[in-house]
Amino acid sequence: MVAVGFLTDFGTAAAPYADRVRNALESELPGIRLQAAIALWSITGDPGPARPLLEGEFLAMAAGGEHYGSFGEALGALIRHGGTPSERARTALESLRAQDARLSPCGDYRAVLDDEKFRALIDTALSE
Repeated sequence: MVAVGFLTDFGTAAAPYADRVRNALESELPGIRLQAAIALWSITGDPGPARPLLEGEFLAMAAGGEHYGSFGEALGALIRHGGTPSERARTALESLRAQDARLSPCGDYRAVLDDEKFRALIDTALSE
């Protein structure tokens, strides 16, 4: 089930696997659920099942979360699929953008690079 994220790149060609991907949304592992949500959006074009999971990542980060990988993955998926954040998610992204601390788990030079990358992604998502 871990390979569910690889189906994202196949888009609608992965339609025969959509039911299996939907089943992965029930996984106990949050990373698998996120990958499944992104893949299902890519396969079906329907953001409905994916949106709450993606936006949950934004809300968690704004509340002090430290899952930068899944945050970046969720933000990238929202941008890639042309989605617009809900008002609640937009507020969370704006608060992350405005914070003074670096958006990075690193304490060295990578913090600057991570911060620039995440802020650029946030700007892109907010401009949609």
